[in-house]
Amino acid sequence: MKYRHSFFLVPALVLISTVCTTQALAHKVIVFAWPEDGQVHIEAGFGGKRPAKNCEITASDSAGTPVYKGTTDDLGRHSFAIPEGYASDMTIVLKAGPGHKGSWTIAADEFMDSQEPSPQSDAPAPKNTAPKNNPLNQGTDPMKIIAGIAVIFGLAYVARRFRAKKNTEQP
Repeated sequence: MKYRHSFFLVPALVLISTVCTTQALAHKVIVFAWPEDGQVHIEAGFGGKRPAKNCEITASDSAGTPVYKGTTDDLGRHSFAIPEGYASDMTIVLKAGPGHKGSWTIAADEFMDSQEPSPQSDAPAPKNTAPKNNPLNQGTDPMKIIAGIAVIFGLAYVARRFRAKKNTEQP
């Protein structure tokens, strides 16, 4: 009965580690798309602001019919003209290799506002025109780092307790 508290400790650590940690972004593809000035702009990348280079893009309407196919550039970006009179939801699917797939859906009402290009000015276009809520522009969350460190310490504690139990049982 010396290690009775371990009966509760192990499930508690497992529960904490599954609740406090988030999905690893090492292989997750993040896709962000928006219509603007008569074009659909796409940015794609992996966690840590790494661009999804030379990846296949397929844009489909709400019925699943492909309306455009293309490839991202070295910065993980791509733009194409909105088809004439397009008035349906559009789903952008990016394939970055086996098991690496991401998607973004643009609602039909967003196309109504962007069908007509805005008047062009002589000023140069800004380098990155992505909206502020772009998930690729988000930095590292300190809570994710703290949760990861807590999980590592918790697992080290469990391993230490099992090793101590094993050493006390030997003759």
